Amino acid sequence: MAVAIPAQIGGQPVFIIKENVVRRTGEEVLTNNAMVADVIGELMKTSLGPAGMKKLLIGTVGDLTITKSGVTILSEANIEHPVGKLFVELAKSADKNVGDGTTSGVIFAAELIKSGLELVKQGVHPSVVAVGFGKASNIALNDARTLATRIRLQDDALLRNVVKSVIMTSTGDDTAIDLLADIAIKVARSIAEKRETKYFFDTDRISIIKKVGGTLSDSKLIEGVLVEKEVQHPNMPKSIRDARVALVDFSLEIKKTEISAEIELNSPEALRRVKGDEREIVLSKIAGIIESQVKVLFCQKGVADFVAQKLAREGVMTVSRVKRSDIERLASSTGALIISDPDDIQPSRLGNARRVEEVQYGKDKVVIVEGERPLAFSVLLRGSDDDTLDSYERAVKRGVSTVANLYEDPRVLPGGGACMMEVAKAVERARLKERGEIQLAFEAYAKALEGLVTIIVNNSGLNKLREIAKLRTRHHGKTGFAFGVDGRSKAIVDVRKVGLYDPLRVFDYWIKTATDLASTVLRVDDIMMATKPSEKKTE
Repeated sequence: MAVAIPAQIGGQPVFIIKENVVRRTGEEVLTNNAMVADVIGELMKTSLGPAGMKKLLIGTVGDLTITKSGVTILSEANIEHPVGKLFVELAKSADKNVGDGTTSGVIFAAELIKSGLELVKQGVHPSVVAVGFGKASNIALNDARTLATRIRLQDDALLRNVVKSVIMTSTGDDTAIDLLADIAIKVARSIAEKRETKYFFDTDRISIIKKVGGTLSDSKLIEGVLVEKEVQHPNMPKSIRDARVALVDFSLEIKKTEISAEIELNSPEALRRVKGDEREIVLSKIAGIIESQVKVLFCQKGVADFVAQKLAREGVMTVSRVKRSDIERLASSTGALIISDPDDIQPSRLGNARRVEEVQYGKDKVVIVEGERPLAFSVLLRGSDDDTLDSYERAVKRGVSTVANLYEDPRVLPGGGACMMEVAKAVERARLKERGEIQLAFEAYAKALEGLVTIIVNNSGLNKLREIAKLRTRHHGKTGFAFGVDGRSKAIVDVRKVGLYDPLRVFDYWIKTATDLASTVLRVDDIMMATKPSEKKTE
């Protein structure tokens, strides 16, 4: 309910906050926020792990999205509650910075908030809970770093296993995992650039193009740019090797005047003369292109039919209305400069390409440009339908992010929930060294970590009570730290033997962000939301 908050000064009421402000305080706020977190956590739980379920999302205009990606689900769910939006930002942040850990981070934060509310109801102050969670987070991260193993980036088999472990959750198609991992590794290694002692990955150098039809085995990595346009005129060459390339962003069409103007013509000859002059003005713009012996022209703007005919007679392959991003990537790949003025067309501003060819995939035609400099790459993905291609795209992006993470920090943890069980055990041991209410926060933190493993076990179709008991028994042994859940064989195994690994950098990131989010939400005791003032009806 929208209410003003009055105060008394000298017997006169003073309104501090406007009437259109909704205010909630105290335990009501925490309970409400925890309920939102719980709903989001329940929404995401069934999508965790390689055997997680997918969600069918229907947009406002009826568009369908089938996915198990945490960031996609939350982004498309149109969440309105302020706390819900914090979860969306957490997922987007994880996806942007490390490319993975979105679902795990969201569920873990939701579990911490739920456990924190229970402690608050028992009389523990929210600040104490938040401090306890922060200390437990440090214990968890330190133990994870002790548990981590450093890998050699030149070890192709191990690198492939790590990438496969990560992208396994992006697609339910087991037969596609190997091919997607190979594509992701090739792409990542292609764009890896060493500067002094660090590697940098410029993902803007990669474009992913999806074409329905064929199978994933028909996908390919192209050292160059794939432009989703076709050659403009049927008489133009469709394949050229060792081509000189020009990139222009000016129009090759007859422009309409921006202001109203009238021309009085008193004969058909005068009309033909005016139109002829207009054509000559446009044709004069391509004189430099022809003189420079350009063989391929990419134009960001439109190209008139009569200009295309002229270029076709000169043997110039022309592609019009090319996206600006593709023009820039073509510039990187061919070494050409983007020309904005017809008078600037000079040999020094042109580029070179080993091969330019128009290729047809299904009903669509594309132009493949293999530049002389391998600075731009394109991934062509083939699949049976749009949803399958979307899952392949997410898998490739996640795989590239995984390789980038390993170049940044080449340490990995045992996957399948093994590291979570081991870290939860470390937090539980550290609880005994704490005093007072902090112990309760440590206990809640350890249960939340173990809760993630329980969800993975349950989503794999296993008996969670029996299998979690097995995992606990294994992890209390000296050599049991690497036992986790293999979602494909649906068994508790030593994950090192089946090649299940998680990058330490990803684990580190979602543990930190989830803990910070939970601590922030638990410390909120007052919400004030401005609403639109009610409109008075006028008679």
